Amino acid sequence: MPVYSETTYLNSSLAGQYQLTRQGDTRISRRVQLPAARAGVVTSNAEGSAVLTIGADHGIEENDLVGVFWAAGQRIDVLVASHNATTITVTVATGVGTAIPIATTVITVGVQVQQADVAFLATAMQKLEVGAPLVVAAESAVGVNFTDDADSSLLHTAVADGECYLWVTNNGPANPITGTVAKMNCYSGKATAAEVAIGVLLT
Repeated sequence: MPVYSETTYLNSSLAGQYQLTRQGDTRISRRVQLPAARAGVVTSNAEGSAVLTIGADHGIEENDLVGVFWAAGQRIDVLVASHNATTITVTVATGVGTAIPIATTVITVGVQVQQADVAFLATAMQKLEVGAPLVVAAESAVGVNFTDDADSSLLHTAVADGECYLWVTNNGPANPITGTVAKMNCYSGKATAAEVAIGVLLT
Protein backbone atom coordinates (compact mmCIF):
# COMPACT_ATOMS: atom_id res chain seq x y z
CA MET A 1 0.00 0.00 0.00
CA PRO A 2 1.42 3.44 -0.89
CA VAL A 3 2.93 5.42 1.97
CA TYR A 4 1.99 8.89 0.75
CA SER A 5 -1.14 10.47 -0.67
CA GLU A 6 -0.46 13.95 -2.02
CA THR A 7 -3.16 16.38 -3.19
CA THR A 8 -2.73 19.56 -5.20
CA TYR A 9 -5.72 21.93 -5.07
CA LEU A 10 -6.50 24.18 -8.03
CA ASN A 11 -8.81 27.16 -7.67
CA SER A 12 -9.41 28.70 -11.10
CA SER A 13 -11.53 31.78 -11.71
CA LEU A 14 -11.85 30.56 -15.28
CA ALA A 15 -12.86 26.93 -14.86
CA GLY A 16 -13.66 26.19 -11.19
CA GLN A 17 -12.11 24.18 -8.37
CA TYR A 18 -10.28 20.88 -8.72
CA GLN A 19 -7.94 18.58 -6.84
CA LEU A 20 -5.25 16.24 -8.14
CA THR A 21 -4.44 13.38 -5.78
CA ARG A 22 -1.71 10.83 -6.45
CA GLN A 23 -0.17 8.14 -4.27
CA GLY A 24 3.42 7.01 -3.94
CA ASP A 25 6.01 5.27 -1.81
CA THR A 26 8.67 8.00 -1.73
CA ARG A 27 8.50 11.75 -1.38
CA ILE A 28 11.25 14.29 -2.01
CA SER A 29 10.66 17.76 -0.60
CA ARG A 30 13.18 20.60 -0.70
CA ARG A 31 12.90 24.28 0.15
CA VAL A 32 16.10 25.75 -1.24
CA GLN A 33 17.29 29.14 0.01
CA LEU A 34 18.74 31.33 -2.72
CA PRO A 35 20.86 34.49 -2.31
CA ALA A 36 19.81 37.76 -3.88
CA ALA A 37 20.70 38.21 -7.53
CA ARG A 38 22.93 41.04 -8.74
CA ALA A 39 21.32 43.74 -10.89
CA GLY A 40 23.11 44.72 -14.06
CA VAL A 41 23.07 45.08 -17.83
CA VAL A 42 24.33 43.21 -20.89
CA THR A 43 27.28 45.32 -22.04
CA SER A 44 28.03 43.30 -25.17
CA ASN A 45 26.99 40.03 -26.79
CA ALA A 46 29.04 38.94 -29.79
CA GLU A 47 31.21 36.08 -31.09
CA GLY A 48 30.02 33.56 -28.53
CA SER A 49 30.59 35.64 -25.39
CA ALA A 50 28.53 38.15 -23.48
CA VAL A 51 29.90 40.72 -21.05
CA LEU A 52 27.57 41.39 -18.13
CA THR A 53 28.20 44.44 -15.98
CA ILE A 54 26.97 43.72 -12.45
CA GLY A 55 28.94 46.08 -10.19
CA ALA A 56 31.72 45.79 -7.65
CA ASP A 57 32.17 42.96 -5.12
CA HIS A 58 30.07 40.52 -7.13
CA GLY A 59 32.09 37.54 -5.90
CA ILE A 60 31.62 35.53 -9.12
CA GLU A 61 34.70 33.82 -10.51
CA GLU A 62 35.90 31.97 -13.59
CA ASN A 63 34.21 28.56 -14.12
CA ASP A 64 31.29 29.42 -11.84
CA LEU A 65 27.80 28.72 -13.16
CA VAL A 66 25.23 31.52 -13.06
CA GLY A 67 21.64 32.22 -14.01
CA VAL A 68 20.86 35.26 -16.16
CA PHE A 69 17.33 36.71 -15.86
CA TRP A 70 15.54 39.45 -17.77
CA ALA A 71 11.96 40.49 -18.47
CA ALA A 72 11.56 38.18 -21.48
CA GLY A 73 13.34 35.08 -20.25
CA GLN A 74 16.10 33.34 -18.36
CA ARG A 75 19.15 31.20 -19.08
CA ILE A 76 20.65 29.13 -16.27
CA ASP A 77 23.77 26.97 -15.78
CA VAL A 78 25.71 29.51 -17.86
CA LEU A 79 29.49 29.17 -17.62
CA VAL A 80 31.59 32.16 -16.53
CA ALA A 81 34.64 32.38 -18.79
CA SER A 82 36.32 35.33 -17.04
CA HIS A 83 35.67 38.19 -14.65
CA ASN A 84 36.98 41.50 -13.40
CA ALA A 85 36.02 43.91 -10.65
CA THR A 86 32.64 44.90 -12.09
CA THR A 87 31.87 42.46 -14.95
CA ILE A 88 31.68 38.80 -15.83
CA THR A 89 32.05 37.30 -19.30
CA VAL A 90 29.88 34.26 -20.01
CA THR A 91 29.91 31.69 -22.78
CA VAL A 92 26.51 32.17 -24.43
CA ALA A 93 26.27 28.62 -25.83
CA THR A 94 26.34 27.08 -22.36
CA GLY A 95 23.36 26.55 -20.08
CA VAL A 96 19.66 26.05 -20.81
CA GLY A 97 16.77 28.41 -21.45
CA THR A 98 16.29 31.47 -23.66
CA ALA A 99 19.28 32.85 -25.56
CA ILE A 100 21.24 35.59 -23.75
CA PRO A 101 19.76 38.93 -24.93
CA ILE A 102 21.35 41.81 -26.80
CA ALA A 103 23.46 44.64 -25.38
CA THR A 104 21.72 47.21 -23.13
CA THR A 105 19.19 44.63 -21.84
CA VAL A 106 18.59 45.03 -18.09
CA ILE A 107 19.31 41.77 -16.27
CA THR A 108 19.85 40.16 -12.90
CA VAL A 109 22.46 37.46 -12.29
CA GLY A 110 22.00 34.72 -9.70
CA VAL A 111 24.55 32.20 -8.47
CA GLN A 112 24.01 28.46 -8.47
CA VAL A 113 22.76 26.63 -5.39
CA GLN A 114 23.02 22.92 -6.11
CA GLN A 115 21.08 20.13 -4.44
CA ALA A 116 23.14 16.99 -5.03
CA ASP A 117 21.47 14.84 -2.37
CA VAL A 118 18.68 13.75 -4.72
CA ALA A 119 18.49 10.81 -7.08
CA PHE A 120 15.38 9.35 -8.64
CA LEU A 121 14.27 7.53 -11.76
CA ALA A 122 11.96 9.74 -13.78
CA THR A 123 9.66 6.89 -14.80
CA ALA A 124 8.69 6.56 -11.13
CA MET A 125 7.35 10.13 -10.92
CA GLN A 126 3.72 10.62 -10.01
CA LYS A 127 3.90 14.37 -9.34
CA LEU A 128 6.46 17.14 -9.79
CA GLU A 129 6.05 20.63 -8.39
CA VAL A 130 8.49 23.55 -8.57
CA GLY A 131 7.31 26.79 -6.99
CA ALA A 132 8.46 30.30 -6.14
CA PRO A 133 6.28 30.97 -3.08
CA LEU A 134 7.65 34.36 -2.03
CA VAL A 135 5.99 37.05 -4.14
CA VAL A 136 8.43 39.95 -4.61
CA ALA A 137 7.94 41.34 -8.12
CA ALA A 138 6.09 40.10 -11.15
CA GLU A 139 9.12 40.28 -13.42
CA SER A 140 11.43 38.24 -11.19
CA ALA A 141 11.68 34.48 -11.34
CA VAL A 142 13.50 31.34 -10.29
CA GLY A 143 14.89 28.57 -12.45
CA VAL A 144 15.73 24.93 -11.71
CA ASN A 145 17.72 22.62 -13.97
CA PHE A 146 17.26 18.92 -13.25
CA THR A 147 20.39 17.09 -14.45
CA ASP A 148 21.79 13.58 -14.54
CA ASP A 149 25.12 12.56 -12.98
CA ALA A 150 26.93 13.69 -16.15
CA ASP A 151 25.44 17.21 -15.76
CA SER A 152 23.23 16.82 -18.86
CA SER A 153 19.98 18.76 -18.58
CA LEU A 154 16.84 16.63 -18.19
CA LEU A 155 14.37 19.43 -17.51
CA HIS A 156 14.56 23.21 -17.10
CA THR A 157 11.67 24.75 -15.17
CA ALA A 158 11.26 28.54 -15.26
CA VAL A 159 8.83 29.81 -12.63
CA ALA A 160 7.56 33.34 -12.12
CA ASP A 161 7.08 34.74 -8.61
CA GLY A 162 4.10 33.25 -6.84
CA GLU A 163 3.60 30.61 -9.54
CA CYS A 164 4.27 26.87 -9.82
CA TYR A 165 5.40 24.40 -12.44
CA LEU A 166 3.20 21.32 -12.06
CA TRP A 167 3.21 17.91 -13.72
CA VAL A 168 0.92 15.05 -12.69
CA THR A 169 0.80 11.55 -14.13
CA ASN A 170 -2.23 10.46 -16.16
CA ASN A 171 -3.31 14.05 -16.73
CA GLY A 172 -2.47 14.65 -20.38
CA PRO A 173 1.15 15.71 -21.04
CA ALA A 174 3.81 13.00 -21.09
CA ASN A 175 6.43 12.76 -18.36
CA PRO A 176 8.75 15.75 -18.98
CA ILE A 177 11.87 13.91 -17.75
CA THR A 178 13.65 10.94 -19.31
CA GLY A 179 16.43 9.28 -17.34
CA THR A 180 17.66 9.49 -13.76
CA VAL A 181 17.82 12.81 -11.92
CA ALA A 182 20.98 13.23 -9.85
CA LYS A 183 21.12 16.99 -9.16
CA MET A 184 18.93 20.07 -9.04
CA ASN A 185 20.67 23.35 -9.93
CA CYS A 186 18.67 26.26 -8.51
CA TYR A 187 18.89 29.98 -9.35
CA SER A 188 17.03 33.16 -8.48
CA GLY A 189 16.68 36.34 -10.47
CA LYS A 190 15.20 38.23 -7.52
CA ALA A 191 16.84 41.29 -6.02
CA THR A 192 16.33 39.93 -2.49
CA ALA A 193 16.99 36.53 -0.94
CA ALA A 194 14.45 34.01 -2.19
CA GLU A 195 13.25 30.45 -1.91
CA VAL A 196 12.31 27.74 -4.37
CA ALA A 197 10.13 24.83 -3.28
CA ILE A 198 10.55 21.46 -5.02
CA GLY A 199 8.35 18.42 -4.46
CA VAL A 200 8.51 15.00 -6.14
CA LEU A 201 6.21 12.04 -5.48
CA LEU A 202 7.48 8.64 -6.63
CA THR A 203 6.17 5.11 -6.78
